[in-house]
Amino acid sequence: ESCDEGDANSDTTPDACRTDCSLPTCGDGITDDGESCDEGDANSDTTPDACRANCSLPTCGDVVIDTNEDCEGSNLNSATCSSEGYASGMLSCSACAFNFALCGVCGNNTIESGEVCDGTDITDTCETSGFDGGTLSCTNTCTLDMAACTTDTLNLFFSEYIEGSSDNKFLEIYNASLTTADLSLCTIRIFTNGRNEGDSGVIEISLGGSLDGGNTHVLCHSNADDQSACDTPSGALGFNGDDAIDLYCSGETVDSFGRVGEDPGSEWTGGGIGTKDQTLRRNCDVEIGDRIKDNEFDPSAEWSAFPINTFDGINNHCELIAENPTAGEVIITEIMHSADEDWVELHNPSGEDLDLGGCNFDSLNSEMVFSLPNVIHAGEWIAISGFMLLSDEDIIRLSCAENIVDEVEYISVHAGDFPRVDGASLTLNPDHLSTTDNDNGANWCLAIDEYDAPLRGTPGAVNSECPTGSVHWGKIQYPGSTTDINERIYGRVYISGITGTSGSGVTNKAVMQLGVGPQGDDPTTQDTYTWIHATRNDGFSGDGSGNNDEFFAHFPADLSNGTYSYVFRYSYDGGVTWLYGDIDGSDHEDPNGGFQVDQLGTLTLN
Repeated sequence: ESCDEGDANSDTTPDACRTDCSLPTCGDGITDDGESCDEGDANSDTTPDACRANCSLPTCGDVVIDTNEDCEGSNLNSATCSSEGYASGMLSCSACAFNFALCGVCGNNTIESGEVCDGTDITDTCETSGFDGGTLSCTNTCTLDMAACTTDTLNLFFSEYIEGSSDNKFLEIYNASLTTADLSLCTIRIFTNGRNEGDSGVIEISLGGSLDGGNTHVLCHSNADDQSACDTPSGALGFNGDDAIDLYCSGETVDSFGRVGEDPGSEWTGGGIGTKDQTLRRNCDVEIGDRIKDNEFDPSAEWSAFPINTFDGINNHCELIAENPTAGEVIITEIMHSADEDWVELHNPSGEDLDLGGCNFDSLNSEMVFSLPNVIHAGEWIAISGFMLLSDEDIIRLSCAENIVDEVEYISVHAGDFPRVDGASLTLNPDHLSTTDNDNGANWCLAIDEYDAPLRGTPGAVNSECPTGSVHWGKIQYPGSTTDINERIYGRVYISGITGTSGSGVTNKAVMQLGVGPQGDDPTTQDTYTWIHATRNDGFSGDGSGNNDEFFAHFPADLSNGTYSYVFRYSYDGGVTWLYGDIDGSDHEDPNGGFQVDQLGTLTLN
């Protein structure tokens, strides 16, 4: 026996001799002197929030990521800068909280790691990007937007290159513009064996006729085995894998293949692709030719390779190969209906490019003047704009060849199926990417990521996960009444594990708003309130409980004289559910501490 205290032996009393006459020890399920906890067999050095094997409490630095911790050392729990709402960069961990110091913030007008541009910080121009002029801008994802760049020459480029056996040589030219091209202004030039501009022996083949926008023109050797797809046969179309080629129109190179002035040996190579004994097809995301004919050439940058003598794609560039989507093949995934420029996001979840030519997008609102892109590529997310949607209720529909591909009817009035906050898009939870799931308002939430502050959404990008969680308590902190329209109104909120000095801090998953409406109206049932986004009070140092965070907002400046009620509301699921905080505080877990209309704040303006 290690001890024996007779009747005082106990398996439940701290520090007592146990009933088997053994000494109290860590792991027996009783918290004894010198132990911070003891959960018996549940003690664990790997389970979050468990008492540790040495009977100590879980703490930062013990390798395990507990509830109130973002990370532990190098263990970031699979998080990245991107998953936390930043454009790029390197996420790190400091005191078990994410350290965003090295994460790039797209939208701060400063180019950072992983960004090509940021807001007004753009180092490129339309000219350096291969255009003749225009204005280069930056997208909300910090990539270049070349939509406003212009070209003085026609937008023609090589879309297929066949360097086959014997005389099976083909070149396909694609007209990527909307206007008809006069091909009589163009010549094919072949620079054999490293020849340069001005050298003798450069082969020239003049073109003729016209080429409509979105169509192709095929050249082939006059001795090719199958010339059925050929528009211009020519015995001069003889090239090998080491010969550079350019498309020369109106005195300018509009596209080039290979590097003029360089003899690469037998072929140019890169990324496992070569230019000898290959069929190469231009990638569908290429929108303009390589107009700098003597720059370095890597065929893998813009071309995909197929075996020698593959002819089944000739005379059919991407837009022509793709087929219209059928029902369910393109999904409406995001809707911005409350901004100066409304937009809708479409997603192609299939493994195939789909042709949107001839498709229509419409809504109940007749003010829709825009065009769909020709193609939505496999896996692509695109945002279309140029129209105004109805804010409270609308039906939006994508149809192709009179077949409905997808349709969403949203009702965003108060207490409706779909959440509504001005300036935040409706975003479909990425766990529900289907044309049936997007009919259910429960699968949508309000966007939490800013793209053009204060607007929130992810137009043309993968949707963020809809946040989940609930607010436990909230209130109007100060003042309970006021006559000053400019006075700052404060509210406080408690979200377990998130707010307060022991929490990780309110993130962009939380939505805090000040509402003002007619005196006595119930904001939980009446759609008469105007809602203003609230800002976190970073100077708030706590209120004694250590649980709460504080927010503030101002009333709209255009309120007319009269008496109004005001209230704060709080959400931690992107606006799907709200807790309304009155003067004495509302607790969703306390049936006697719920929201009361007679506890609204009062604003009086004379």
